Amino acid sequence: MGLEDKKFLNALNQKFKGENQESDHTSFYCFDGWKQSERKREFNDAAEKLAKE
Repeated sequence: MGLEDKKFLNALNQKFKGENQESDHTSFYCFDGWKQSERKREFNDAAEKLAKE
């Protein structure tokens, strides 16, 4: 690995220190998830209605 690569990796590590790079957990849908989207709620309601029939 060249000196430029090491400098680049060091800069990345300093910028994003404290973050677990092996983690597969994301912070998507931290609030109310798909229920925030009117269109997705509409689709889900239609799917539940079809499932009951």
